[in-house]
Amino acid sequence: MVNYVRSCPSDLGAGRHRGVLAKVKRTFRLRFGSWNVGTLTGKFLELADALGRCNVDIACFQETKWTGKSTRKVNGYKLWYSGAPKSINGVGIIERLKDFVVLVERHGDRLMLSGLGAGEKKSFWDSLDELVRSCPVDQRLVLGGDLHGHIGVESDGYASVHGGLGFGVRNDEGRTILDFATAHDLVIVNSFFRKRDSQMITFQSGLNKTQIDYFLVRKGDFRACKDCKVLPREAGFSQHKLLVIDLLLSRRATKTEKAVKPRILWKNLMGEAAERFRSETSSRFTKEIREGSHMEADELWTLLAGGMRETEKEVLGVTRGTG
Repeated sequence: MVNYVRSCPSDLGAGRHRGVLAKVKRTFRLRFGSWNVGTLTGKFLELADALGRCNVDIACFQETKWTGKSTRKVNGYKLWYSGAPKSINGVGIIERLKDFVVLVERHGDRLMLSGLGAGEKKSFWDSLDELVRSCPVDQRLVLGGDLHGHIGVESDGYASVHGGLGFGVRNDEGRTILDFATAHDLVIVNSFFRKRDSQMITFQSGLNKTQIDYFLVRKGDFRACKDCKVLPREAGFSQHKLLVIDLLLSRRATKTEKAVKPRILWKNLMGEAAERFRSETSSRFTKEIREGSHMEADELWTLLAGGMRETEKEVLGVTRGTG
């Protein structure tokens, strides 16, 4: 599932220096979340409350276990979800920027899970590959989810996509994630921020602690990433923990032209233009007075004034009407 959002209006500030107009540069902060929730049944409201407490603007859910394709609203958030005919898998995107969403595309309900066969895993990565390639290159891409692989602590040959601050021991699924990131010129954001283990571990079951949930962005957009971490205090809803990424985005305001009413170029009233204006005005007045002899005074005045303005425009010209 992928969606497109217009620029967020929550400006952090813009200004000008005394006597000098500054280029207005508006910035806004967005917090994305990724959460394998296990199921939305019976806890949708609580999950939305948790996102609100954590100031998450947009979150992607995995394993929603809801069937069909629809939307739901709760506590200022709107959820778009896509599920299988049976209550398995399922994904969704939940946002409180719902008024700025311009497009939502659903691409099935599949999720990378342990126990899937090699053919199903390949099908998943092929579908994800096609989806990423379809995203316009001039738009920001934030890819988050449970990818069920261990990228390991060290970068080891993947320095361009792995920041060297991972967790655990790399496995084959982790290498697939790294190869995918390399192929699409993405970086795995989790691996670029030094955190405590509790802020890196995204899944915990008993003594088993792993990092299998990730955020990926295009390399050119990485400078906008200000933080990426797990919020362990919201771990009570699932064995998976809420992973968040903070982006500080900037948008330089474009200079707008102030629309003004077109003006007659009186500066051209000289020489031959002045003689032509006098001649055409006199001729036009004579004709209009003759044709408007039956009119009331106000109507005749309106006719003469309109005729004069037309002559002025034809002979002298007018401005384009922009500042």
